[in-house]
Amino acid sequence: MLWTANPFGNFFSNFRAGLVMIALQLWTFFSIINYYSFITGNNVELSFFTPLIYIPFISILGFNYYTLDYLDLWKSYNYKFDQLPKRKNIIGSWIASLIIIIIILITGNFLFSFYCLDQKARKEQTGSYAPEIVAKERRKDSLQKAQQIEKLKKIYGEDKK
Repeated sequence: MLWTANPFGNFFSNFRAGLVMIALQLWTFFSIINYYSFITGNNVELSFFTPLIYIPFISILGFNYYTLDYLDLWKSYNYKFDQLPKRKNIIGSWIASLIIIIIILITGNFLFSFYCLDQKARKEQTGSYAPEIVAKERRKDSLQKAQQIEKLKKIYGEDKK
């Protein structure tokens, strides 16, 4: 007899869906923080020890637990959508496509917010674009190039001339 039943039920599907929801909500939160830093010029320090991280993260986890796990409303909606006629299912397909487009926009917005911060850092010469860091990198690159030239001279025997 073949065992075809999933011993975990829908746990992994629910877990992945919850993980995606959390990621999208966190990306939206971090995008807002990035845009705030970009527009106002105030750099926001994000670390695991600041309440600015804990409050939204706990809120997101609580919201997702309550809506996805505790209430389980999505299961009844899923069952109702399975019972719909073909014409209404096509409308549901368009709605699902719209949701996918929204997910792509959230991801693009998240990446664009980091691009904006990078452009601001280049313009103001802060972070990894600070003059002292750039000079240090140039010295390191020059030293590496000089070492490579010395190695090539040894390989081709030009160091003995």
